[in-house]
Amino acid sequence: MFIRMKMTARVLFACFVVGYSVCSMSVFAYFEPSPVQPTTSQSTIKVGAEKPGADEQKMIPWKDYQEALKNEREELQKQAKENLDRMDKLQDRIFTAIVLLGGLILGFIYFLFGQTRKEVETQLTEEIAKNVRSQIEEKILSIVNAMIEPQIREQLDVQARSLEAMNLKLSAAQAEYNKLDSELKEMQSYKKRQILWFFSGEINTAEREINALQNAEFENIQPQKIGIGAPFELGNPDLIIFSYEKGDEGERRMKVIAGLMKKNIPNVWLLIHTKSNSDIGDAERKILGDLWYVPVNFPATVVVNAQALIRR
Repeated sequence: MFIRMKMTARVLFACFVVGYSVCSMSVFAYFEPSPVQPTTSQSTIKVGAEKPGADEQKMIPWKDYQEALKNEREELQKQAKENLDRMDKLQDRIFTAIVLLGGLILGFIYFLFGQTRKEVETQLTEEIAKNVRSQIEEKILSIVNAMIEPQIREQLDVQARSLEAMNLKLSAAQAEYNKLDSELKEMQSYKKRQILWFFSGEINTAEREINALQNAEFENIQPQKIGIGAPFELGNPDLIIFSYEKGDEGERRMKVIAGLMKKNIPNVWLLIHTKSNSDIGDAERKILGDLWYVPVNFPATVVVNAQALIRR
């Protein structure tokens, strides 16, 4: 807007300078004095005055003098009339120039800033419609918000309570899952527990049972191959399995195992692997005493009892 106003001011100033220059040149041109033409009487008087001597004493007649004055007055009246005509034409031209210049200036002003009545009405109508529309929209929006906002808040509160209840359920489920996971890990921890397997002689007589334990994912089974009559220690295993066969070496090893277990690891179970439960008689029961032991005969009973009785 400022640029348009600046450009308009420059255009108006240029039009003023041009108009002023045209008017000034017209005035000077029309008011320039025209040379006065000498009359016949003046020429005659001048000629007579230029010849001194013989004609010096000759006087100009009164009638001729009046005639010269009359001619001079008529000439002056003619020049005055011409000047008046020029003045009238000059006024007409100046008026025309002013009208044209004013029209040009008004045209520029209208071009830059002007609007027709229809345009003004259209603009006012659009502005009024825009303001009314915005007010109506604001009013409708406020009414809708007042109607919907409580419902939205209520729905949000319901959803918040639902989410809170769901979070509580998820927390409880997570806690239960963690508990079951820990129990499962604890139950599966037997896989890495140490199992010592003793025999009544120098030969491994329980290969099937050992393979069954390995298939059940027991990873730390250590068969103990001991020479006849050789001493041995138990250490601190989590389960002991003894393949018992009647005989002197079998009874000796049972006594050593029972004595060491009662002394060092009384809370560890002993699985006595025999071909038949009848192999454990009164003599063997006397040796075992109150020791924790269970007789087993088959690979399945070995695996089940090992899973149940191995130290956790």
